[in-house]
Amino acid sequence: MAVGRCLLVTTPGHTRRGLTDRVRGLLGVQLLVHDRVQTNPTIEQLSEAIADVASERVKTIIGLGGGSAIDSAKVLRLALARGPGFDLRAALVPDAAPDQLDMRMIAVPTTAGTGSEVTPTATVWDGLSRTKHSVGGSGLFPDEAIVDPQLTRDLPWPETLSTGLDAFSQCHEAIWNLNATPATTVVAERGIALVPPALRALMRDLGDDPARTAMAEAALRSGLAISQTRTGLAHSMSYPITAHRGVPHGLACAIVLPSVLAFTLGEDDARVRTVRELLEELGVREHARAASDLQPLAEAMLTPGRADNSPRPASVHDLRSMLAATEDWLEGSAQ
Repeated sequence: MAVGRCLLVTTPGHTRRGLTDRVRGLLGVQLLVHDRVQTNPTIEQLSEAIADVASERVKTIIGLGGGSAIDSAKVLRLALARGPGFDLRAALVPDAAPDQLDMRMIAVPTTAGTGSEVTPTATVWDGLSRTKHSVGGSGLFPDEAIVDPQLTRDLPWPETLSTGLDAFSQCHEAIWNLNATPATTVVAERGIALVPPALRALMRDLGDDPARTAMAEAALRSGLAISQTRTGLAHSMSYPITAHRGVPHGLACAIVLPSVLAFTLGEDDARVRTVRELLEELGVREHARAASDLQPLAEAMLTPGRADNSPRPASVHDLRSMLAATEDWLEGSAQ
């Protein structure tokens, strides 16, 4: 599978739980480990990681973890392939990665959410301004993805819910998208169908293996779809909610999704009500209590390359209306 020296990019938790040692034993090659990935990695954290491994001669990078770990592995792959003098901030522009990188990457997701194992982008946060950026380009597609639902089996319910709803949102945004094609729509529609019964089953029993498998497939499908369409308005609105209110990414997408769908469709029809009822059934409002006072964030929510993928252009005024509807729904949990 991997040839030459490998760099494993993962989290402290995976090392504590023994996954790092399992990878070391399976590979039988010299393994360099960077296991300090944090949720929503920042420019500052990634720059430190780049400096730590800059002198290493790495042939293969393995990203093991959720979207943050796999995205961090993508950034390190780009940095090591570019060599000395790589400037991460300068790379935060569309299609910064070349078509090919002289370094293999293997993505091993341990959550079922972002689909980062099959996408050509990596999310990077600016810790000072609390803004989200992307590194992108076809050269960031992992060479291999190993999707084993058993790796998600120990994921607690809050993380299972949040990551699962990220996949759910991505599938919807891939359909209601100016870049959608018949192929991406078919992939995304299947992902949408998989999520509700799987999350309902996992809410009852986190060890439900068929449900874990269904969620792994849904996440993979969401990644395959958005790798072609990119995400849309719900993701654009979610970034400031995560950065400024501390709401986990998938939940931040999910709470605005009904309002975004109603705006996009021009009516609050049965499709929107079905999504809202699912979120209520899964207890999303209880998990998203930090999402309060959203109106001040409106002007930061029109993210280029995301909001403009929506088939119905949105203004800040439109965003305020959607946020008002979201806040009304969230406040319903306290009644």
